[in-house]
Amino acid sequence: MNKFTLLFLILAAFLIFVTYTSDYVPPESATQESPGELYSSQASYTADYESTGGSGASTTRHFVDSPKFAIEITSQDSLTKSVYDGESFFMCINSGAGWNCYEMPPSMASPPDIRASVAGGKLTAEYIGACSAAGESGKKFRLTNALGDETISCYTDDGILLQTEGRGASMKATSIARAVPADAFTLPAQP
Repeated sequence: MNKFTLLFLILAAFLIFVTYTSDYVPPESATQESPGELYSSQASYTADYESTGGSGASTTRHFVDSPKFAIEITSQDSLTKSVYDGESFFMCINSGAGWNCYEMPPSMASPPDIRASVAGGKLTAEYIGACSAAGESGKKFRLTNALGDETISCYTDDGILLQTEGRGASMKATSIARAVPADAFTLPAQP
């Protein structure tokens, strides 16, 4: 694998990671149909997703046990795993020749539990209805950043991302378990 391909894979994994896990804000006004919070707690969970966009179709798996989280992305050409262990953030890539792991600045990690970001007001959100995926029910929001980019995302009441679409990509949960394997936050290779 050449350096350009490696850089592209790291950037693509990071953009997918940030697109789906950061800085969402719930609606400011509560209505009977939409409670004032996006979700009230953050569950520990493992979720599998089918993703499209960017460089094509892929499968994604989220492991969340706050503050720790990991995201695995499997595409036709590579595997990536991002791990935040509560203190350090790592990005690992395997494009067929074995795993390479890199330590990244912890500030690049965007935890799936977005309640802290909600207080920052980085996005506006509008409740747009109910949604469901993988046998779970949730609330759907239109999220808009300062540049006017919109993302439609659906969360369960305990903070599990069910689906999201926007910026030319989409992701929908296919299975959810409210448990996290013991090895979920283990790096596949040393950085």
